[in-house]
Amino acid sequence: MCHTGVVYVREIDGKELIFIVSGALWRNSMVMQDKETGSRWSHITGEALLGPLKGKRLKQLPMIQTKWEDWYGQNPDTKVLKKNTAIRSSSYEKYFNDPNRTGIFRARYLKERLPGKNLVHGIRLDAHALAVTDGFMKKKSFLQTRLGEKTIIVARTAADGVRAFAARSHRFKQAQNKDYLRDKATRSLWKASNGKCIDGPLEGAVLEEIPVTVAYWFAWSNYFPNTLVVDK
Repeated sequence: MCHTGVVYVREIDGKELIFIVSGALWRNSMVMQDKETGSRWSHITGEALLGPLKGKRLKQLPMIQTKWEDWYGQNPDTKVLKKNTAIRSSSYEKYFNDPNRTGIFRARYLKERLPGKNLVHGIRLDAHALAVTDGFMKKKSFLQTRLGEKTIIVARTAADGVRAFAARSHRFKQAQNKDYLRDKATRSLWKASNGKCIDGPLEGAVLEEIPVTVAYWFAWSNYFPNTLVVDK
């Protein structure tokens, strides 16, 4: 419904949890439930909303939405979760194709900033949030900006995956090949897919990756109404 894909570590206070779909919605997005305590969790924020674990937060891991052929080409040993039956159609097809349908309940998204069904790449650092539109990333492919106390870079690779990294003190620009970045000080070459420096004086250094959440604007802005927006 929100076009989101999010990955979390399912461990809290040293205990591993098993999650299921609760059947409930909060702010037009899925609510998860753990079998161990019955606590209910937001899949957008990873925070427990109700139950014994209320207030706890799952650790989010980096992930990307990309084409299977591109992913498999770089990760041929990937394990695949696949249904036994073929998917012939989706009950959400009409919903996804209708720009005016934004969830089941009336969404209080910020219409004056972006259309509700615009895809954004959302990034959170502590109390700060940033939404970079998919249109911007397709056109520019690269962004270096300040978010809270950190300077971050957001990059789209040729395989269409968008990743974010903490830039530390480096200033970057995109290399001629969009799969790579160069820092301006040393001219070292970095891979945009994993933040690792592969050539130059800083070879071997690795940037800290920051999780990116792909979502419709109406969903992201419902959770983070004060988010910064990069669209042009």
